[in-house]
Amino acid sequence: MSKKFFVSVAEKEKLFQAELVKGGVNYHQAIQVAKVLARNQSEETLTPEEAQLTEEACRVWLQHRQRLRFIEETLTSFPTREPAPAPESKHRDCAGSY
Repeated sequence: MSKKFFVSVAEKEKLFQAELVKGGVNYHQAIQVAKVLARNQSEETLTPEEAQLTEEACRVWLQHRQRLRFIEETLTSFPTREPAPAPESKHRDCAGSY
C-alpha cells in the first residue's frame, strides 16, 4: 500500500541541500539550488542564472554519485577474505581449562 506524505517546501529545501552537499556540491551553491528544486518549478520559469546554477550543481552531484557507484561495484568484485582463525590461547580461562 502506497502512502503519500506531505512535505513542506522548507523540509524539501533541507533534504535537497543535505543531499547536494553530501554529493560534493559547494555549500552556498547547494543552498541556492535546493530552493529552486524545492519549489518544483518548470525550467521555463527559471532565470538563466538559476537554470545554469541548478544544472551545474546537479552535474556535480551526478558525477559524485557515479563515482561512488563505480567504487562500490569495484569493491564488490573483489573476493572477500575469510578472517584468520584466532590463535589458540596458552592461558587458562576462569574454569581452569585451556
